[in-house]
Amino acid sequence: MAFEGQIEKLIEKLTELTRADKVAWKDTAAENTFLAAVGKSVVIVGRVRTDPAAPCFIRILDDTGKTVEEAFAPAVGDTTLQDWERLRTLHELARRSALKSEKIVSDLLSTLEAIR
Repeated sequence: MAFEGQIEKLIEKLTELTRADKVAWKDTAAENTFLAAVGKSVVIVGRVRTDPAAPCFIRILDDTGKTVEEAFAPAVGDTTLQDWERLRTLHELARRSALKSEKIVSDLLSTLEAIR
């Protein structure tokens, strides 16, 4: 399997497991950047800038914290590499997981429903 295929498969698997709530993403000090410890590795996904249209990246760290691989998705609107949409999807799922978005929105809806 070509390296690019491995990265695509990694993104696909992380997306699948994140949707199933089986990957624990955490917020980092860098805005719009989230990490998950998986086995002896750490996966980091983020945006190059805070702009929602900015390119996303995925970075893989080994057990010593050294970056062993990274890849960048093109900016939104760049149609040359549509396959990178999966990385943008993973970034959004990681953000929601790390920030507990679903619970916060659910709690907010419950609070609003209680207001009569």
